[in-house]
Order: sequence, then structure tokens, then C-alpha cells
Amino acid sequence: MEPVNIALYWDNLTLQQATLPAHHVKQGERVHVMMPEKAQQLFLDMVFRCPLSQDDTLEQHVWLSNGGQKVLAGSDAFCRHLACMLRQRGLLANLTLKENLLLPFLYADRKEDLKHAEKALMDVVEFLDMQDKLDEKAGERPPYIHALISLGHCLLKKPSIVVAQDVHWGMTEEHSQRFQRKMLCALKTWNPGILYLSSAVPEHAELPFQRTCTLEGDVSSNMEWS
Repeated sequence: MEPVNIALYWDNLTLQQATLPAHHVKQGERVHVMMPEKAQQLFLDMVFRCPLSQDDTLEQHVWLSNGGQKVLAGSDAFCRHLACMLRQRGLLANLTLKENLLLPFLYADRKEDLKHAEKALMDVVEFLDMQDKLDEKAGERPPYIHALISLGHCLLKKPSIVVAQDVHWGMTEEHSQRFQRKMLCALKTWNPGILYLSSAVPEHAELPFQRTCTLEGDVSSNMEWS
């Protein structure tokens, strides 16, 4: 079994007129970062930007550490260890829910990862209570279904670090509570590090945060709190 030594790090980051202090989240930890939605998008852009090559370290302010080895954002190794559950969720309406669940693995074009996901698919679908919906076209779905698909991606991948952004946003109270139970149960199966981005203290995401950090400086200019 792979040792628990993966961590996501970032330097001091300037996000418009404010600064997010350098920090990190290790595998198994829960870290809450509170900042406006616009700042979250800037931060996520840094997490998912791709370098031109592994030698291109220019402006690489976010990285993974694997046993002391620096793994740059956008690299294949980086993508293998990190998954996301974003507020701006998206399903491809013309695909089935099954196809949407497997979509990240199809895009990645790694045959072994796709085979592993296909093998684990039915167990994940049963956990999500989506057995009777798999072959339905995605079409328009409520936020709860979008969140389940995001959670399904993580369960199929079992990454070392999950970046979550206001996961419960837009749900009814009933759906939020149901999703919370599923998410907490799922996290126990592989215990990833969680970096939870939100614009306020989460009302429904009752994760045991070890630490909370916030932007420092002027967070009012050109940056509305959502």
C-alpha cells in the first residue's frame, strides 16, 4: 500500500488585492480556506494550470509533494493524485449518467485507469443509489445529482487530495443532509486530504477541519462575497 505522504502546497498567493498565505493540506487532513468566490476561481486556475513541460517552473505556485519530490500542477502524476468537487459542476446533457461518471477516465486516455474505474463502477453506483438512473441521459439535473457524480468520480479514482468548493451549494436541506451522510461515509473509505473552499463557514459540510485559513488584506475591492 502506498505510504501516506502526499500533500498539496501553495506559496503566498496574490488574489487581486488580497493574499492567501502559504499553506498546505496533507493526505488525511481537512483544511478549510475561506475566501470570496472570485478569489476561489483565481486559486483554482493556479491549481489546474498546465506547465509547458516538467522543466517549466515559471509561476508554479501550487504543487504536490510526494515524499519530498515536487510534482507540478498539470503533470500526469499531479492529476493522478488530485480530484475536485467544484461548485460549477457540469454534466454533459447528451451523455448518460454512466458515461458522465466514466468521462474523466475517458478524457485521461489511460487504459489501466479506465479498466479499474469500469470494474469499480457498479459498487460506486450502488453506494450512490443511482442503479435505476445509469442509462438515462443526463439532461437537466438538480444540484444533488451533479454532486453525486462529482463524488462518484472521487470514489472511482480515490485520490490522495480532494479540492472541494461549496459542495452543498444550491441543494435543498433534505438533499444537503443526504449528500452530507454519503460524503462523510465515502471519505472514510480512503481518507484523502480535503481542501474545502468556501465564501463562508459551511453550514452543512460538517467535516472535522483541523485548520482554517483566510485571505489577508483588502478583500472588498472588485471581489464580492457570494
